[in-house]
Amino acid sequence: MFADRADAGKKLAQNLSAFKKDKPVIVALPRGGVVVGYVVAKILGAPLEVLIVRKIGSPYNAEFGIGAVAEDGTVFFDTGSVRRVGLKQKDLQAAKAKELSEIRRRKKLYAEAERADLKNKTIILIDDGIATGGTIQVAIKSLKKQNVKKIIVAVPLASEEIADRLRKEVGEFIALFEAPDLQAVGSFFDDFTQVTDEQVMTLLKAQKGRS
Repeated sequence: MFADRADAGKKLAQNLSAFKKDKPVIVALPRGGVVVGYVVAKILGAPLEVLIVRKIGSPYNAEFGIGAVAEDGTVFFDTGSVRRVGLKQKDLQAAKAKELSEIRRRKKLYAEAERADLKNKTIILIDDGIATGGTIQVAIKSLKKQNVKKIIVAVPLASEEIADRLRKEVGEFIALFEAPDLQAVGSFFDDFTQVTDEQVMTLLKAQKGRS
């Protein structure tokens, strides 16, 4: 469906032009979401910020997500997954601490300038796709703590189940495509090469130069 993340950003921006009047702030999830968000911010003439979140994997299988944590310590755990794996509270706290350590590392790298105050702002929250939904859900929780005016989640594609759930949590939910059983976001892109920290830093620096 998409050549790459930049192509997804161009197509997504076409569906977001109506929100220009609200003077939104684009908040992107690193790393892949920053590429999409950068293009959207450029087309809409909007500022770009990042919100660093990390999936929390099971101690027994890092690929199996049991939740997610945001840079301010906001955490989301999928109770069904936690129960299925049989984790205790100490296991959850250890897994959360591990991901917070990686978040602190990235925050130092990405901190090009003072973060914008998002209070009473309309936020367009962007990622490159939503499969299980843990990271986007913790991002929504974190943004709500900042007393933003409205949250618009905008993604190239999402799982139908997660999309239905998120529509009840945010002001607007926009996905260019919703899949009934989304297993791999990357399968919808010709080029889904992993985005590096260096690429994120380059895009953030370029965006700040436009501001």
